Amino acid sequence: MATHLTTAGADPTLLYAGSVRERMPFLDELHGLLGDRLQILCSAEGRRLEPELPAGIAAANANPDRVEAYVCGPLAMLDDVRRAWTSRGLRRTNLRFETFAGGTGHGSPFSLSVPSLDLQTEVGPEESLLDALARCGAPVLYDCLRGECGLCVLPVVCVDGVLEHHDVFLSEEQKESSGLICTCVSRVRPTAESAPAITLALP
Repeated sequence: MATHLTTAGADPTLLYAGSVRERMPFLDELHGLLGDRLQILCSAEGRRLEPELPAGIAAANANPDRVEAYVCGPLAMLDDVRRAWTSRGLRRTNLRFETFAGGTGHGSPFSLSVPSLDLQTEVGPEESLLDALARCGAPVLYDCLRGECGLCVLPVVCVDGVLEHHDVFLSEEQKESSGLICTCVSRVRPTAESAPAITLALP
């Protein structure tokens, strides 16, 4: 990405975080390509990637709406980066993610219903919502299977229990509204009041 952007005449900044330099490949090549626009954040040297840093760089730009950030890393870090980005009022579509590892979609079993397809089934503890839908022949779209692309997102009609969102596609507001779910990694957690169940809308 750095080579492509530089060749295209862009002016990218790369925040490169790792534990020790010996385990961080391409340092020499990247330094030769980017110079001072490469920031090496090595935890063994007391420098870590603060979640606010990408948002701070974008906000300091003369035209922040034209700044895009591409972030890859652990899910918890991505959530922190997204919160910092949103708190700055930056354009949400300008923040893109790739995870080291998405959620597994595994957990407690729960009931699934899709009234438009007359579908009712149980989602097993080692089965994702998407797996259960596909098993029942539902016409579902999907791609990444890591909660990144959003192709498998479906509207939630109602839920008994707590939605567990393990994706990086939906915004915090969308997750809090409980109106959508990323079926490849997210699921329903039981509560003391009721057995876990979810009803989805699918044309």
